[in-house]
Amino acid sequence: MPGGPAELRAIVFDKDGVLVDFQRYWGAITQARVLGVGLDPERDAADFAELMALLGMPDGQVDPDGSLVLASRKESAAMAAGFLYRRRHMKWVDARTLVEQAFEAAYTLVPADALRPLPGVVDAILALRDRGWLMAVATTDHHDHALQSLRRSGIAECFGAIVGADQVSRGKPDPEMYRLACERLGVVPAETVVVGDGINDLRMGRSAGCHGTIGVLSGVSRRDDLAEAADLIVPGLPGLLAIAP
Repeated sequence: MPGGPAELRAIVFDKDGVLVDFQRYWGAITQARVLGVGLDPERDAADFAELMALLGMPDGQVDPDGSLVLASRKESAAMAAGFLYRRRHMKWVDARTLVEQAFEAAYTLVPADALRPLPGVVDAILALRDRGWLMAVATTDHHDHALQSLRRSGIAECFGAIVGADQVSRGKPDPEMYRLACERLGVVPAETVVVGDGINDLRMGRSAGCHGTIGVLSGVSRRDDLAEAADLIVPGLPGLLAIAP
């Protein structure tokens, strides 16, 4: 890590792609959202595929440079409403209402096995807790959904703070979410490192003044995508155990 000796006390994690399987979970969520606005993959094949791509999943795969990875839920909802307004000729108010309902309902429609921790994550988080690390999650997901995800993974109680995008006025890469996580942990950013699978996670940490940025390749980003803002890149979260005493 850069910056010379420092007393590191805490780690701030992104959730999706770091702790839980991004492709599996958000692929199911995105499909449920598109189905929820009334598009059928057979009857409306072209529109279904186009809205899936607009929401960051062209050809059923996550685009690392797309909206699913880099946009906020509010931005994605606006794009979906605009699509319904323009392509399906819905009134704007009706389109916006339908999208909000579909986006929220999608969380209850995905199969239970779509939400699962990445290999080795549970053991790694428990080990870091036992070593005395303070830990927080800063995610573009909403707080309640993030909490549910972590509870189902059995690790929610390991985190002293879980900050969702609905709890701040500006999302990643703005530092507001990171600073709030640090405040709730009782640390300052310079005493922390950020661990994320996306460039905006790392930029958020740097903007907040964190001590170091760690990119993981367990999500949807490529090594080259992370290199610009990562002080260190590891294959996945279990790799932290070798460097976090």
